[in-house]
Amino acid sequence: MPAEYPYIDATNNPDALSRAAKEVAKSRRSQLVKIGDDEMVQVSPAEPVSKTRKSSRVKHQPIPADDPIFKIIGMVKTDGPTDVGRNKHKYLVETYYAEFHPPKDE
Repeated sequence: MPAEYPYIDATNNPDALSRAAKEVAKSRRSQLVKIGDDEMVQVSPAEPVSKTRKSSRVKHQPIPADDPIFKIIGMVKTDGPTDVGRNKHKYLVETYYAEFHPPKDE
């Protein structure tokens, strides 16, 4: 670590990390937290969130009604239930109940 960083000795101080974070927030300069002669943590100011999020922001456009993706709706017919989205909790309960309460042999 560069010797120019100020440091806080945490050997007998459990609040040293909190104190270092407050000092960094106030001064906007990095600090070291040491235990004895060992450098344990470097506390540095973080970049503002707005700088990192601007570049990854993507604007999404609505899908037009004539998009080919809509042609797949209704292509597949099954014998199973068609209301799973609406009744998912009911079907989950039935499945779990059947798994943990098997039919009794008479």
